[in-house]
Amino acid sequence: MDGIRSLVHKTYPSCSIAVFRAYTDLVIDASNARAATLHSELQSSGLSLIHCPHNGRKDVSDKMMLGELILS
Repeated sequence: MDGIRSLVHKTYPSCSIAVFRAYTDLVIDASNARAATLHSELQSSGLSLIHCPHNGRKDVSDKMMLGELILS
């Protein structure tokens, strides 16, 4: 996450990251140790993972992001 913060600061010096979220359909279960490790590392770096089960649809993440924008 520090790399992303540095990039934002270089590109937009007067801005800061207030909320950092990733929208994903990443399934975490006991048989997928790599996914569990990635999930843990991302969350410990300050990233909020928002689970978006797609079920074959393309616009699920987009709608979830729009919903959060409308509510904020």
